[in-house]
Amino acid sequence: MRGSKHFIALFVVTVTMLVSLISVGQRPAGAAPASHAGTNGNKTSQAAAAPAKPNNPGVATTQVSPPNQLTTGTNYDRNPSVVRANDGTYYLFFARTVSPCDRASCNNDNNQYNIFYMTSANGTAWSSPSQLSDRTGLTSDFYGRTIAATLDSAGTIWVFWASGGNAGALYYYTITNGVASARQTLNDYLYFNVEVVKSPDNNLRMLFENQVGDIYTRSYNGATWSAPVLVATGRSIPKVTVDGSVLRMVSVNPALGQDEYSQSTDNGATWSAPVTVVAPSGTITNWDPTIVRDAAGKLDVFFAPDLGDGQTQRLGWSQSTDNGATWSAVSKVTAASFRANKWWDYWPEATVIGSNTYLFYTSENNRHSTNLIGHIMSVKVDWNQGTEHAETIQSASDAASPGDTINIAAGTVRPTSALRFS
Repeated sequence: MRGSKHFIALFVVTVTMLVSLISVGQRPAGAAPASHAGTNGNKTSQAAAAPAKPNNPGVATTQVSPPNQLTTGTNYDRNPSVVRANDGTYYLFFARTVSPCDRASCNNDNNQYNIFYMTSANGTAWSSPSQLSDRTGLTSDFYGRTIAATLDSAGTIWVFWASGGNAGALYYYTITNGVASARQTLNDYLYFNVEVVKSPDNNLRMLFENQVGDIYTRSYNGATWSAPVLVATGRSIPKVTVDGSVLRMVSVNPALGQDEYSQSTDNGATWSAPVTVVAPSGTITNWDPTIVRDAAGKLDVFFAPDLGDGQTQRLGWSQSTDNGATWSAVSKVTAASFRANKWWDYWPEATVIGSNTYLFYTSENNRHSTNLIGHIMSVKVDWNQGTEHAETIQSASDAASPGDTINIAAGTVRPTSALRFS
């Protein structure tokens, strides 16, 4: 197919020399309407929810809907953090390199970053980025690639800024009624990665990774920070969601390459023993988990499996329907590849906006180039866990097996080259 074609019906294609059905512009029976507008090179779509993956080995359902690319340019953007202010404004914070950076020739991890942010009235249409931070007086080995934003009980937004590449002082800004403070410092401990939420007791609850890869916690009561207390040894990248009176945390066990779940019922002072969410498999290890309770009441963990080929990191999804006791098999959210091109999708941040879950993440999506420049993407998760997801018709076709079904969201397809089914 070349040029532009609006799909309004079903068509039949051959996958691996066998006939498979691709549903186009059709909402599966029983699925609620869902809207998602965006462009990803091949199409602009109105997405429809997809049915659950059939319990039939070798047969899969894939939902095709494109992400929205929220940032552009030659600087490397990564590690989003989203918070909603009391006036309803959404803030999307992310780290951006000081200078242009293409990972093909630039070390995106050991690089200097600033904090940028965008705002939105509805969580879907975003302003142009503005810079929040400055690096005056900071040393070059403070990378500043890790950000954690939260809202306190007084309505002030706190934006914490850790190096992410080594351990040192922690910096932060506050935003009150849209006005940002000067940079402030916590230099009483060594901070590598950081997460902060407002706990049920209305204090700020911090979880941070130290210089040797252990997780500590401390709280702020509006006047002073408590002393750090060890939560877990040999764990990293803590991410937390506040779920009523329960704090729910996911983190990485880097020695095993697996993501784990723990919870606290005492405002984060103590935590339960970890439960495995997703274990390593072959060369695949799992990183960068984030957790959210969706509008249907299920716990969702999104994370970034590293495929172990030195080129590909994509996004996956596991779900719990029993408050974290057990977790589902993993379904794919992004492919992080297109034909011969491969890239990294990582550091997801999930948030519920209205009745929908939106996933913000870092992507080097380079389907039509060899560039590996990180940008912030978002996708509305309007398909069921258990259904595979693809960003383009072509990538869904490439991954399909005989008998698979591909549900393509209604919209206009504008292929840049002929779609191939083989």
